[in-house]
Amino acid sequence: MEKNNMFAGCGDVAKFTAEQNIKGTGFKKSTIIVGVIIALVAALISIIMAVTDDSGEDEQSGSDDVITSIESDIEDMSLISKVLLADNEALDDETMKTLIMEALSLKGVAEKEIPVELVPENDMTSMLGDGDIVAVKTEKDEAGHYEFHVYTKDGGVADNAIAGVYMDYVTASVKATCYQLAGVTAEEILCMEAPYYTQSLSVNDDAEGLAVTLTGMIVPMVFTFIMYAMVLMHGQSITKSVISEKSSKLMEYLLTSIKPYGLIFGKVIALSGMAVLQLIIWIVCGVAGYFAGAAIAEQINPGYTNYVSLIIEVMGNETIAFSAGAVILAVITMFAGFVMYCVLAALVAAAINKIEDMSSATTVFQIPVVIGWIIAYLAPLTGNDTLDKVINIVPVTSPFIAPAYILLGKCSMVEGVLSLGVILVTMLVLVIFTGKVYKGKLFNRK
Repeated sequence: MEKNNMFAGCGDVAKFTAEQNIKGTGFKKSTIIVGVIIALVAALISIIMAVTDDSGEDEQSGSDDVITSIESDIEDMSLISKVLLADNEALDDETMKTLIMEALSLKGVAEKEIPVELVPENDMTSMLGDGDIVAVKTEKDEAGHYEFHVYTKDGGVADNAIAGVYMDYVTASVKATCYQLAGVTAEEILCMEAPYYTQSLSVNDDAEGLAVTLTGMIVPMVFTFIMYAMVLMHGQSITKSVISEKSSKLMEYLLTSIKPYGLIFGKVIALSGMAVLQLIIWIVCGVAGYFAGAAIAEQINPGYTNYVSLIIEVMGNETIAFSAGAVILAVITMFAGFVMYCVLAALVAAAINKIEDMSSATTVFQIPVVIGWIIAYLAPLTGNDTLDKVINIVPVTSPFIAPAYILLGKCSMVEGVLSLGVILVTMLVLVIFTGKVYKGKLFNRK
C-alpha cells in the first residue's frame, strides 16, 4: 500500500466491515421486521383514507322527485285506511282544498284510493282511534305558504316513518299540480325541482391545492425525521464499534500499514452504506405496501381522494422543482450529510479510552444532532428567508434541511451545490481530525 495516500486501504477496510456486519443476524432481522412494519403502515394509510373519506358522497340539498319513487312506497302507504283532514281557514280556497284532498287520497296513483274525511280541527286528534288512521292539518302563513302537519297514533301500523313518506308524496304532488295549473311545463318543473349538491374542501378549494400545501409541509418533515433517525441509530453503532475495536491489539498492527484516516473513513463508509441500503429496502417495502393498500382502498371506496397520490403527482411537477437534477443533488447531499455525522460519531468515539465510557460518548454525540435537527425542523416555520439560507449552509443543520429545500425549490441549484460543498469540506476536516485523535489515543493509552 502506498503510505503517501492518506486514504490508502480505505476500500479494503470498508469491504471487510460491510461483510462482517451483513453476515450478522441483527442486520437481517431488523431490516425484515422494520420493512414489514413499514409496508403494513403504508397500506393502512390508504385504507384509512378510503374508510374515512366521504368526498365521493356529495351532500344533497333540495328536494328529490318524490313522485317518481312512489311506486316503491305504495305498499307501505296502503297501510293507511283513512285520512282525517282538519277543516280550517287554510282550506278556504276551494281549488287548493280539492288539490290537497286528491293528493291525500293518492288519486290516480294507488289502486284503491284512501278515503279523506274533513273534520273539525279541534276534534282531529281525538278521532284518530285505530292505529291505521292518519290526521293532517294544513296551515297557511302570512306569505301564503302552505304547511302540513301529520299526526299518527303511537304503536299503530301507520307509524311516523310511513306517515313521513306519505306526506313527502302529498307535498310533491300538490306542488307539481300547482305548477301545471300555472302553465309551467314539465321541463321547467324538472329544472325547478332538480336536486342540488354541495361539496367543499378546507384548503385552496380543491384537492390538488391541498396536495401542494401538504407537499410543502410534509417533504421537509420527512427528510428531517429520516435523517435524524438514521444519524442517531447508526451513529451510536459506529461509536460502539470504534470504541470496541480500540481495545484490540489488531488495530495497532493495522495502523502500521494503513493510515488512521483510511481506517476511520473506510469503517464509516461501510456502515453508512449499509444504513442507506437498509433505508432503500424499507422504502421499497413502503412503496409495495402503499400500492397494495391503494388497491384495497379502491375496492372499499372507489371515489375516495388519495392525497398520497396527489402529493406524488405534485412531486412530478417540475414547477415545484422536483426535476431529475434536483432529486440527484438532494440524494447526494443527504448521503454526504449522513456520512458527515457518522464521522462525527467516530470522532467522539476516538476520544474515548474505555468502553465503559460509551454512554457518555453517545450523549456528547447526540447534542449537536438534536440541536441541528430541532433548528432545521422549526426554523422554516418562522418564514424568515434569511434564516432559511443560513440553516441551509451551516453544516450542523444543512444535512437535515438542504435536501428538502433542493427538492422544493426553496434554494437554487447553486445554493444546493454550495451546501453540498460545505458538508464535504466539513467531512474531510472531521476525517483528518478523527484520524489524528484515534491514532494518538491508541498509542498513548494511560
